Formats: sequence, C-alpha cells, structure tokens
Amino acid sequence: TVSVEIYIGLTFQSKVPNGGSLVGTASVKVKIKIVFFSVSVSVSMHKELAGSDPTFAQMVEPKHWEEYCGAFALEP
Repeated sequence: TVSVEIYIGLTFQSKVPNGGSLVGTASVKVKIKIVFFSVSVSVSMHKELAGSDPTFAQMVEPKHWEEYCGAFALEP
C-alpha cells in the first residue's frame, strides 16, 4: 500500500500599523506498507512573505484630499 498526504495552508496576519504578511505552510507525507513492514517519510516547509499596506497619506494626494474636504465645506 502507498499513501500520500498533502497539506497546504495559507494565512494572512495583519500587523497594525505596518501592514501584514502572508504565511504559508506545506507538508507532504508518504507512507509505504508491504506486508509487515512500513516506512513513512514527511517533509514540511514554512514561508512568510512580508508586505505592507499603504498608508492613507500614500493613497491620497494632498490636493485630492483638499478637494474632497472642500466639497463638504459649509459656506458662511
């Protein structure tokens, strides 16, 4: 008998205020069984891809923010 197990897991971890990271784990397990003899081998891997979310200031230019605020300003 030969059996193979494959596991892949991905998780996003938010790290306020510096953005977040994508964390992945993968493993493969192979088991061979012949009559009364069996052998099992497994391999695992863990990887983290760090990134950062853009700040509000990076996404909106000052002139666009002023224009947006001006649209809601009350005139005396």
